[in-house]
Amino acid sequence: MSEQTKKYSAHTATKQNKMLFALVFIIIFGYAFFFFSGFLFQDKTEYSVTPLNTPKAYDNSRTFEIVSWDFSESQGLMEVMLEVTNKNFETIDTYKFTGRTKDGNNKLVFTPVLEESGLYVIQISGLKEGWNNLMLQVTLEAENAGTMKLFTSVDEVTYVDKIETKSKNDYYIEKYKNDITLLGNENKTLEQDIVQFQEKINNIENANAELKAAQAYQTEAEIDNSNKQISQNETTISTYKNSIEDVKQSINENNSKIGKLNEQI
Repeated sequence: MSEQTKKYSAHTATKQNKMLFALVFIIIFGYAFFFFSGFLFQDKTEYSVTPLNTPKAYDNSRTFEIVSWDFSESQGLMEVMLEVTNKNFETIDTYKFTGRTKDGNNKLVFTPVLEESGLYVIQISGLKEGWNNLMLQVTLEAENAGTMKLFTSVDEVTYVDKIETKSKNDYYIEKYKNDITLLGNENKTLEQDIVQFQEKINNIENANAELKAAQAYQTEAEIDNSNKQISQNETTISTYKNSIEDVKQSINENNSKIGKLNEQI
């Protein structure tokens, strides 16, 4: 083997070794990241956005519901409104609010600006530019109390120009307006349900009309089977009509709630 060939072989072997080393490093790093990412981010279930206006159970008697997440980018300030339902009327609860962002910023300042039975508003300052996910921890200040974790992300908050501390009355008005909007949206969904039920009724009635028209050319046995099908269809129609009445009642109840809420504004 010539000297030039030996040098070429050595160079090729060195290049292959470097590539092999790089590949092994990537594989080891990938496995390490996979296995230790749970520790890096603490809880794999964390930072899954908590839906707005959806009760989340704290324990057997308490639920938390996020009414709003407002964020002022210019102020680096967030305001969270929480509705708290406590079925245990014998206790007066006091809550502590803490939290952090997913990037590890745990130097946030949590300032309750409204602490009323059933409604809490917390302002969160210290958010750094580029934050992505935020966890709000709510802890009942009692012995052996657990912690409720609520989450949002930069894509889920409502962006506002400026957050100003409001009066108790103004916060309640904001809450009532939110409730009115939710009830109105629910009524729109219920009205669509009525339309769908009525379409099904119309389709079945048309089918029954076709069955009855076809009886002029059928045998007695076929007519008997046709009448059985018509009877079953009429039972289904009756069920859909009852469902429509139930939905109308729900709409009326929502309208009554909306009327009472408007009286509070």
